[in-house]
Amino acid sequence: MVSLGLLVRLEAKPGRESDVEKFLFGGRDLALQESGTQTWYAFRMGSGEFGIFDTFDDALARARAFSQKDDERLRTSLRRSLRQLPDGRWTWKRDQRSLDDRHFDAVVHDAHQLVPGLSAVTCPTLVVRAEHGMSAPDTARLCAALPAATSVTIANAGHNVHSDNPADLLDAIKRFLST
Repeated sequence: MVSLGLLVRLEAKPGRESDVEKFLFGGRDLALQESGTQTWYAFRMGSGEFGIFDTFDDALARARAFSQKDDERLRTSLRRSLRQLPDGRWTWKRDQRSLDDRHFDAVVHDAHQLVPGLSAVTCPTLVVRAEHGMSAPDTARLCAALPAATSVTIANAGHNVHSDNPADLLDAIKRFLST
């Protein structure tokens, strides 16, 4: 029984549409080799708009493919992020509005409205970048907008730096606070 699905929307930069298409359609065999993957579809929605739809019956197996965490830490993280439905299937606890493009566009717009005010943040600021998270150029742009910014990249970490690599994050924070 399928217990979890994932829909990802991608937009190619102008002129890179064929690269994205080759990447997505070429990745099907690799995705189907992942433990727990039941179905995996790549599709094109418009001239530069693509999508992936993926279903799997074991959230732990799927998450394991994208995480550096050991199984126990990964299970703990999933218990905090998933909830079981009355029919036994699992779903994410997150706000489902985040799946709506209008909501995402509004959040991005609101975040961009904050950028001009970053120059007013004059206290020392640590910008933490996960190795598998924000891009290095985006991190550099953020640091350039903050007058007293220092950045650090935490290895073997994704979006959840605090649980992916807590030891290195703690070391980075201690070094920052001791300067």
